[in-house]
Amino acid sequence: MKEKIFILVFFLTILLFSCSDKPKDRLLNPIEDIKNSAVGLKELVIYDNELKVGGVMFYTSFDNQSLDFFYQDGNNKCIRYCWNGKEVYDYEYKVWQSTWCRFEIIVGKDYTEIDKMHNLTPYGFNKLKFKIRGGYLAENVKVKIIGPKNKNDGDIDKKEITSIQLTPDWKQYEINITNNLNDINIYVGVVFENTGTQQSQGGEVFIDDISLVKE
Repeated sequence: MKEKIFILVFFLTILLFSCSDKPKDRLLNPIEDIKNSAVGLKELVIYDNELKVGGVMFYTSFDNQSLDFFYQDGNNKCIRYCWNGKEVYDYEYKVWQSTWCRFEIIVGKDYTEIDKMHNLTPYGFNKLKFKIRGGYLAENVKVKIIGPKNKNDGDIDKKEITSIQLTPDWKQYEINITNNLNDINIYVGVVFENTGTQQSQGGEVFIDDISLVKE
C-alpha cells in the first residue's frame, strides 16, 4: 500500500512541475495581474516579433493593401504594411477613394469588438515608442502613427513621417501622450495619406518594437 501511495505522489509531482508553476510568466503582458499595484508596470508591449495585445481593424477595404505581422527581417520579425496607392473602399462614407488607407491595433479582437475599452490611466504611460524604416513613400504620401485613443476622438497624439524622413535603416520615434487613457479602444493606428491631387504610388513601411512607456 505504501508503495502505491509513493508511486501516486511521484506521478502527481511530475504532472505539477511539467506545467509552469508561475502561469503569469507565460503571459505576454501580465497587466491584469497588477491591477492593485498599477505603478509596477513601466511598459506595455504592443508589438515585438508578434502582436502582444488586442487585435486588428481596417477602416477601409483591404483592396490594394498588404499587411503582414510576421514579416521576416533578418533574425527578427516585424510588421510590413504596403499600399500601392490605388482605390480602397471607405466604409464610413461608402465611397471608393485613393486618398488614404488605415489599420489600427485595437483592444478587441476585431471590428466586432471595437467598443471594448481598456483603462490605462492608472499606469501613467506618457509615451508611445516605435521603430520604423522604409520601404518607400511615393511623392505626396506620408505615413502617420497614431497614439492610443478612444474611437470617437480625433487623431491628437501622432507622428507624421515623410519620404525624406523615412530611411532604409531602423529609426526610433516617440509620441508624447496627451490623451485621456481611461477609455481607449485603440492602442495604435497606422495611416498612409496621399496629400496630392492625383493617384499616388502609395508606400511601404516596416514597424517594430511598439510599446507604451512611463518615463
